[in-house]
Amino acid sequence: MTNEMKGAEAMVRSLQAHGVRHIFGLCGDTTLPFYDAMRNLEHGITHVLTRDERSAAYMADGYARVTGRVGVCEGPSGGGATYILPGLIEANESSYAVQFSPLCSPLPQSPFSPPMP
Repeated sequence: MTNEMKGAEAMVRSLQAHGVRHIFGLCGDTTLPFYDAMRNLEHGITHVLTRDERSAAYMADGYARVTGRVGVCEGPSGGGATYILPGLIEANESSYAVQFSPLCSPLPQSPFSPPMP
């Protein structure tokens, strides 16, 4: 048995350690490892599936306003990170704490690069 942890698992454990109870977002190709970790680990975090990235940010903002806790939203990298910005700007300008976690998959390895450990 190894004592190693994957990045997605570390992210779930970090959210758990910081007392996150809800996370808003949607799955994409770059977020699948995170969703696997959410499914496989015991953590007590409720994931709220949203229609798009903007909805995730606005829902996290509303959650922060109503509960006084940090709202957490996540989305795929690339365009998803762009679409989530209006909600983050709204939360920031209104002085509410919202955390965005853009999730990225590892870059494909070049056949010319040395093997990764």
